[in-house]
Amino acid sequence: MTTATENQVIALAGLYQCIEQVQQLAWQGKIIDYPAYEICLKSLLKTDVDSYADVYEGSYNLIPGLRSLKATYNKQDDKQSMDRMRYAVTLLYLEKKLSKLPVMMEKIDQGLIEVQNQLQHFELTHSNVINKFADIYLETISKIAPRIIVHGDESFLVNQDTASRIRALLLAGIRAAWLWRQAGGSRWQLFLGKKKILATVDKLLLA
Repeated sequence: MTTATENQVIALAGLYQCIEQVQQLAWQGKIIDYPAYEICLKSLLKTDVDSYADVYEGSYNLIPGLRSLKATYNKQDDKQSMDRMRYAVTLLYLEKKLSKLPVMMEKIDQGLIEVQNQLQHFELTHSNVINKFADIYLETISKIAPRIIVHGDESFLVNQDTASRIRALLLAGIRAAWLWRQAGGSRWQLFLGKKKILATVDKLLLA
């Protein structure tokens, strides 16, 4: 039976997997780990599932996120790790604010229904679908303060396709943040529960 802590870590791994992909796009201008990218996008459409792991079609699909989470805790003075933690804390904060805005949540739900309709004609990673995810983000999350400032190579960040992929991933990060809160996670646990989180990360990596 999955424990509450395991559910929290699965949610955190999903969050960090999204963030890891955002950083790759921001600094390298391309997707390095395509399966990890796809699983993040798929999580946005997984609403009727039996477990937290099912959102990501199995915890084994979160190995990149688990490794990123572990690396962030172990290299807290590293700039990229500090940025990952900043993104994570901000996304958790934004999701909590979003949960108190039912009209905006309804807009997200409606947008995701439109994505489902698009998938009858396009693949999940098609630019039309990615642009729709990005539009959902722009029309909702980006209107909540504080706005997330993504650090990276400006020549990549100004590219429209790259920007849309980043926004789609940030939307998926909000989904993971929702899972974290539903599993009883709080921002304080990110810091005070470090030892327990890392032990669970190692357990899931060995599973």
